[in-house]
Amino acid sequence: MAWYSYTYAATVSPERIAANPEAARELLQTKEENACTVFASSRRGGLLHMIGTMLDCSSLGRDSYLLEDQAVLTGDALQRQHALLSSLLAAIDRDPQIVVEATKSPYRPTGTFDVAGFEPRPYVMVYSPDTTIGNGWVYHHTQEEVRSLAATARCSPEPQPEHDEDGTSLEYAFAFLKSHAALLQSAMDRKLGVVYAEMNT
Repeated sequence: MAWYSYTYAATVSPERIAANPEAARELLQTKEENACTVFASSRRGGLLHMIGTMLDCSSLGRDSYLLEDQAVLTGDALQRQHALLSSLLAAIDRDPQIVVEATKSPYRPTGTFDVAGFEPRPYVMVYSPDTTIGNGWVYHHTQEEVRSLAATARCSPEPQPEHDEDGTSLEYAFAFLKSHAALLQSAMDRKLGVVYAEMNT
């Protein structure tokens, strides 16, 4: 059975954070008036896995609150995390090959399908005619596609596209990154903190 990852982030007043600085999930239980928020979900954590792989391929490191179970960001930590997201988006804009590499998968034209209670069955993978295959990898996106999706992604409190039920599309990843960058910027402008948490069901 598939599990889902859910993330929620919100701007929070420094006074509430100071009163309970370690309790991210508790702080998120009450939404403040005029708070900026970002909610996201994805099947089997595919969205966060993609973000982590992008960071790996960009050589910026994985020190992102988005990859943590929970985080409370204020002051210098808030600024550093905003700078990291901005740097990742700028790096992708300069070199979309980062995302081409981050989203590739091993080329496996054949295999065996195992389901409990049934005999193993061989299968043949059918790839789209326009799929690029090379050096043992399947490349699911081109540089041109990456540029287009990155340019058209929009910020939103709920950035998941309607057509992406699993929450694993590249379009979603860019909208998610831009939405969080905007959330952090808003918090800095308004002298607020940001609280973030992930849960799985």
